[in-house]
Amino acid sequence: MEQRAQVLKGKMIWFRADASIQTGSGHVMRCLTLAKQCRAHGADVHFFCRQTVGNLFSFIVKEGFQLHSLPPLADNRIETPHEMLEYLANHTSPDWLIVDHYGIDYTWEAPIRKQIGNLFIIDDLANRKHDCTGLLDQNLQPNMESRYIDLIPNGSKLFLGPSYALLREEFYKERVQLRNRTGPIRRILISFGGSDPTGESRKALCALREWSNPDFQVDLIAGALNPDTEWLISQAQATAHIKVHRFTDRMSSFMAQSDLAIGAGGSSTWERLYLGLPCAVIVVADNQLTMTEEAAKHQLCWSLGNSVNVTADGIRSWVKTQLDDPRESLVMSRSALVHMPLVKESDVSPIIEFLKGGKIP
Repeated sequence: MEQRAQVLKGKMIWFRADASIQTGSGHVMRCLTLAKQCRAHGADVHFFCRQTVGNLFSFIVKEGFQLHSLPPLADNRIETPHEMLEYLANHTSPDWLIVDHYGIDYTWEAPIRKQIGNLFIIDDLANRKHDCTGLLDQNLQPNMESRYIDLIPNGSKLFLGPSYALLREEFYKERVQLRNRTGPIRRILISFGGSDPTGESRKALCALREWSNPDFQVDLIAGALNPDTEWLISQAQATAHIKVHRFTDRMSSFMAQSDLAIGAGGSSTWERLYLGLPCAVIVVADNQLTMTEEAAKHQLCWSLGNSVNVTADGIRSWVKTQLDDPRESLVMSRSALVHMPLVKESDVSPIIEFLKGGKIP
């Protein structure tokens, strides 16, 4: 994407998002995806993140972005706009502030937008009002067109559905050279995001640890905040077919090489679909339930249900079914590729066009 037109040259864009052991890394990771697109198009990008246990400060800095650290919140305190307003009083205002945060609503946004003018929200809950110029909800929902009625100001631009999914550049490049899945299942990918707070990686490893079939390999990605990483590595060392990989920047490659996946809902759903990877989804957070059920209804994934009801035995049984008869997974792979059409490298995304100030088709 670095070769694309500098359509945001001269614009300053701020991001407000947090990561923690409790909330996971998803908010920051999808902001980083959009931030890289903005930077590739010429924008000056800054991140504002709160000090938390499990923050991704070092990763944000490693990715080359300027980071502004906000102090930790005391117990039971809610987000207020005062810190950002104080910063604005002493610095040049950005052209855009992009917010991805479940603890922020219109009471925080209104005074900020009054100062800045342009506020863009990334959300998937549709459970609170926003004062914004535009909003992205990239999830598949049964009532996408009506979810945000009365929750955003008149005239705000909505970007709804997985056609607007924030995918890292590596996924676009991998799709161009993607192999056609036609044969038996030889490789399974297990990945439950940055933190895996409900311990699904443990279940999946236990489900496949004693497998006697030597014809397939299991790759388990342990996220940067996964508290079970060392245990997972020690358990995998006793097997010949399971490999545990610490946090990786080659997720698209793992997905492209795999024939089947087991993972959580959320943003990774659209990454898997874009690369045609059939997946059994375990719901690990309330906001993943509806989108997972909707994707399963469209035969874009299997839903194994809520994590509290999923067992290692259940995962093992599901995997055996797919190994015995892979035809359903092959059909699902083709459906996913149709649902998520190829994005050309030369394309400027509608969201980037919107941040530029251009007209949206």
